[in-house]
Formats: sequence, structure tokens, C-alpha cells
Amino acid sequence: MTLAIQESIKAIYNPKYDFLGQSYASMYPNLHKYPATMLPQIGYELLKEFKAKKTALLDPYCGSGSSFISGLEYGIKRFVGFDLNPLAILISKAKLNYIERESLLRDCLLYTSPSPRDA
Repeated sequence: MTLAIQESIKAIYNPKYDFLGQSYASMYPNLHKYPATMLPQIGYELLKEFKAKKTALLDPYCGSGSSFISGLEYGIKRFVGFDLNPLAILISKAKLNYIERESLLRDCLLYTSPSPRDA
């Protein structure tokens, strides 16, 4: 790397946006694999820096919902997102829906118990 490039990087480097060593799971469990997932920490820092209103968040290319996780941490409660990939929409909805523990356990038992046909 040339000295000019190194000097250019030093001039624009901001340690506030250095997320080296952090992962998606640093904020929330990463329950899926999805390409080009943004770290929610980045979105959270940007929302704080721009003093975004805490009314709603629109993400027209929501992917797996990383921006929504950022918004939740920031205090936003209403989210609207679009994506061409139906899997992305499903993942985003799953991240944003609260599930009662008892309901989750009941559903897990339902799907893991042998059916009468298997007996």
C-alpha cells in the first residue's frame, strides 16, 4: 500500500465505525445464513448519529432484517420492509415477532413428537 493511500485512509478513518471482531451475534443470535448481512451495530450507530425519529423505519431492500434489529435497539417500534426474496421476508418477520415461551415449547413438541402415522 502506498504512502498516499495510507494517508488518505488515516484522514477518513473513524474508530467509531470500526466493528472489527464484532459479529451479528454480538447483538442478537444469528439463527440463519443470509448473504451480505449488515451488522446491526452499524445501523444503530447511524440512527444515533443522524438522530433519527423513533416513529417508523422503512427498508425497501430489507434482506434478513438487520436494519430492523438496529431500529429495535434504537427504540423504533414500527417497521416496513420489502424484498424480492420471500425467504428474506420470512426471516425478517421471525426476528420481529415475539413468541411466548410456552407457545414455542408446545409447537416444538408438536413438530418433534412422532405422529400417529409413524407408530
